[in-house]
Amino acid sequence: MLHFELETAIGKNNLYLYIITSISNISKYIVTDIVNTIIKKK
Repeated sequence: MLHFELETAIGKNNLYLYIITSISNISKYIVTDIVNTIIKKK
């Protein structure tokens, strides 16, 4: 039972890590897009 709980915890951590990585990647794209737009306007 403990082994199963440990695997579940690892799975949740991987999921959180995946979500955080996805959000930060999306943020980078958005920031890059905004910066490029600002540069083009100048």
